[in-house]
Amino acid sequence: MLKIIYTETGLHVEIVDQPIAAFVRDRLAIENSVGAQLAVESGWASLLVGHLPGVAALAAQPGIAVSRADDQSIEVSFSGIWLAGAAEAEEGVFVAELPGDLEERLAALWRTLCSCRIVP
Repeated sequence: MLKIIYTETGLHVEIVDQPIAAFVRDRLAIENSVGAQLAVESGWASLLVGHLPGVAALAAQPGIAVSRADDQSIEVSFSGIWLAGAAEAEEGVFVAELPGDLEERLAALWRTLCSCRIVP
């Protein structure tokens, strides 16, 4: 599962070895145990990745939309689940299950663009 954490300081990409259903169930249990509310919605997220050879092939993957952002980056969009304190919140977690090694590939391409470290 690809997990994107949106914070006020930016975003972080993680690859998590857990099905979405289990992740959402666990998050709901935690939020309920502390009396907090959690909005859970289907949606789409976009991730800017480095413009490297082979990136265009991502568009052939089911459920993936690819568009050029600029000369150095590509925007890759995909569907998943948004979890946040409110549906309109700017901070939260987006999770998606993508086919095959696509999650690893997206995370690696994102890392090349932002020079960020992926949390294992």
